[in-house]
Amino acid sequence: MGSIELNTQKEENNNNVILKEHHDDVTAKSKRRVFREKTFVARESLLTTEFRNGNMKIIYNCFTAAFLLFFLRALVDDVLVQKMPLHHTWLIWWNFEKFFSTMAVWTGMFVSTIGVYYAFQHWSTIPSKLTDLASNVSF
Repeated sequence: MGSIELNTQKEENNNNVILKEHHDDVTAKSKRRVFREKTFVARESLLTTEFRNGNMKIIYNCFTAAFLLFFLRALVDDVLVQKMPLHHTWLIWWNFEKFFSTMAVWTGMFVSTIGVYYAFQHWSTIPSKLTDLASNVSF
């Protein structure tokens, strides 16, 4: 029994010596550590610089990468969950089955937009009192 107690006591003494040496080493390093003076400069962001230079490749590449990631996520989801790689394209196929009705709705939407455009263009010139509808229509 005595030898076991001596061994554990000796190990405790060794651990204390190791911890004390480590503590002394850490405090010595922390005392030597001196930070240099930092000067912060206000700078424009990378995107602001690119906008000013007229180089839009960064924005183009970011949107392309985001589109590809969303596409790959949808494709993997379709394959793993639906067991069909083009599951989300059902709406496109349904619209081509009903192609005439789809084109009729899209044409109506387009015509209504053109009508609103010409109405606002005419309305913007009304205060001048020198214009009439016939002189304002471009066709």
